[in-house]
Amino acid sequence: MHSYRFPAESPQYRTARDELLAAERDLRGQVERVAAMRRNLPMGGLTAQDYEFEEQGDTGDASKVRLSQLFAPGYHCEEPGGGQNSILHVFARRPDGVHHFWSTELNLMPAEPGQNHRHIDMMWPLWNVLDTTPEGRGTDWFPAIRYDP
Repeated sequence: MHSYRFPAESPQYRTARDELLAAERDLRGQVERVAAMRRNLPMGGLTAQDYEFEEQGDTGDASKVRLSQLFAPGYHCEEPGGGQNSILHVFARRPDGVHHFWSTELNLMPAEPGQNHRHIDMMWPLWNVLDTTPEGRGTDWFPAIRYDP
């Protein structure tokens, strides 16, 4: 696939690396195709006033922005009974208002056997870094929301 070689690599290693390199190239192409499909989505419906962002306080500080109470269940951020779902949403402001454009939905489907939903791997580089190690990401570790000293 290319003429570069690593010091003391065996022919078996190079053959396996070339197969992996071809798969990595194909994956990159698939990622690009999926990204193009995402970019070509039509705009979703206009967001209702009840789903719009509400600024808390009068400071104008973006860290004080919260979502209205109706957003979480409407956009599947909460499960019935109050459990939380991690889900990423993208909204787009257009001349006629704010539209829901895209959301991660893999976490709303059944997980593949032996895996979590991996629905925002593309946004969390940590997982991709772990996938490059001999042990991989494992099956029983997730980053914590908070780490105590």
